[in-house]
Amino acid sequence: MVIMGKIRIVILTVVLLAGLVFTGWLFFSRSQTVELAEGQSFEFKNYSIRTEVAGEDGKSVQIRVFDNTSKTIEYLYLSEADGYTQEVLGLVVEFQGAGVPNGFNQRDEKVVKLKLNKK
Repeated sequence: MVIMGKIRIVILTVVLLAGLVFTGWLFFSRSQTVELAEGQSFEFKNYSIRTEVAGEDGKSVQIRVFDNTSKTIEYLYLSEADGYTQEVLGLVVEFQGAGVPNGFNQRDEKVVKLKLNKK
């Protein structure tokens, strides 16, 4: 009986530690993938990201990045020629494609998929 009690305590401790590690990983995650319609904004860490123009071909996008701490605005034009990835203001923006939304938006606007990574 004493051994069963000790095994339960060890299992409970391992589960609690795994939960804390997982929660910390989620909280301090440095990257995030987001889908934005044209003109839609998204807040990520200290940045405000807004898609300005999505290319008709679905292979390019213009993005406005606003750094809330330094109050700086930079514009990115991501296309296939650039390898879809650029760094601006300490933020790495990766363009992962554009297309019609998957049912969550009934309008005919394009949705841009971006991966954001704090450098």
